[in-house]
Amino acid sequence: MAPRSVADVAIVGAGAGGLSALAHLGAARWRGRVALIDDHAQPLAPRGWAWWSRGDVLLDDDAVCLARVNVAGWGWARELDLAPWSYRALGRDAVKRSARRLAGARIDVVNVTGHATNVGPCEEGGLEVEVKAPGSGRTTVRARWVLDSVGLGTPDATGALSGAHLDFHGWHVQARRATFTPGVLTLMDFRTPQTDGVTFVYVLPRSSTEALVERTAYLMSDGAPPLRHEDALRRYLAEHLACADFLAVDEECGTIPLVVAPAHAAARTVLIGGPAGAVKASTGYAFARIQRHSAALASAFADGSDVSRAPGPRSSRWYAALDRALLTALREDPDGARRILEALLRRASGPQLMRFLDEQAPLTEQLRLFAGLPWWCFVRAHVRAAAGTLDRRRRRGARLQ
Repeated sequence: MAPRSVADVAIVGAGAGGLSALAHLGAARWRGRVALIDDHAQPLAPRGWAWWSRGDVLLDDDAVCLARVNVAGWGWARELDLAPWSYRALGRDAVKRSARRLAGARIDVVNVTGHATNVGPCEEGGLEVEVKAPGSGRTTVRARWVLDSVGLGTPDATGALSGAHLDFHGWHVQARRATFTPGVLTLMDFRTPQTDGVTFVYVLPRSSTEALVERTAYLMSDGAPPLRHEDALRRYLAEHLACADFLAVDEECGTIPLVVAPAHAAARTVLIGGPAGAVKASTGYAFARIQRHSAALASAFADGSDVSRAPGPRSSRWYAALDRALLTALREDPDGARRILEALLRRASGPQLMRFLDEQAPLTEQLRLFAGLPWWCFVRAHVRAAAGTLDRRRRRGARLQ
C-alpha cells in the first residue's frame, strides 16, 4: 500500500472545519503542502453555515449579511437591531471557493478522495493516514501534522447528555409574490407545533420572494424516528407568512449533535470542528468558533510555534455549565425550557443577545438578563433529573440482588 501523498499538513474532512483551516492557513501566508482528504459523502451545495460577528471573521465579507432579526412566540413578536453585530450566512460551495482563493499559490493543495479510516505514526517520522479510496483500493497520506474534523480514531465527542441533538428540515422556497423581508432574519419563531419537543422556525431571506424556511426541534435522545416537518412548514408559511402559493426548489435536512465535551486526539493530531468541541451545546452553532480556532492554528503554523497549544474552540466552564443546565431542562421539562428561551428573547436587546450567545457577555450583563428568566424551570428540571437517576440506581440494585 504505497503512499499516495506526502504533505506538511493533512486535513481530514472538507466541511466547515477542514475548509476553514485551509482558508486561515492561506490568510496567515503560510507556505507548504496540504493533503485535503474527503470522501464527498456530503455534497457542498446547497447547504451552508451561519454565524454572527462584528466584521472580524475571515469570511465575513463573502457572506450574506443581515443586521436585524425577528424573534416570536404565541402572542408576542420582536424585531431586534443587532448593530454592531451582523448575522452572516455562506453556502458550502462559496466557503470552498473562498478557501481555495485564500490558499492561492502559496499552498500546494492535493485532493485525496476517500474515507479516512485510521491515523498513526509512520516509520519515517510524522503521521500516516490510511484512506479507503472509492471502490476497494486503499492508500496512505504521510504528513507532519494532521488536522482532523471527523474524530478519526477517537471516542465519540459526547458528554453527560449523550444523544441530545437538533433535528432540522428546511425548504429553499420561491414564493409567487413578495413574502419575505430582505435583510431581516427570523432567528427563532416558536409559533409551530411543540409536540416533538421544543421546536422553532428559522427564515433566512435571499430576496422578497426567496428564502430558506427551516423547522428545527431539540431532541434529547438517539433512536427516535426522523420527524416529519413538512406539514408544519406548510402551515407556518400559510398562517404566519400568508404564503400558500410557493415552490420548494430544494431542501436541506439533518441532525446536529449537541455535544458537551470534546474528544482527545493522538500526538501531532489536532481535532478541529465538531470533534474539538466547536458546536455550542445549547444552540448547535459552530462556524464562528471554528474560525477562531482555525486562526489560532494558522498563526501557530506560520510562526513555527507549538500547534497543539493553540487555544481550542470549546466553551469556558461557566458557559458549558449554562449549556448543560439548558439541555437538562430541555430533556426533563421541555415546556419550561421553551419558557426560558422565550423569556431570554423577549428581554435581551440585539447586541446583548449576540454577546450572550457568543459567550462574550460580561457577568453583570448576564445577571441582569437572568433576573427575568423563570429559574424555577431549571430547578424543577434538575429535581426531575436527580429523581430519575436515583430511580434507575434503585432498579439496577434490585436486579443485582
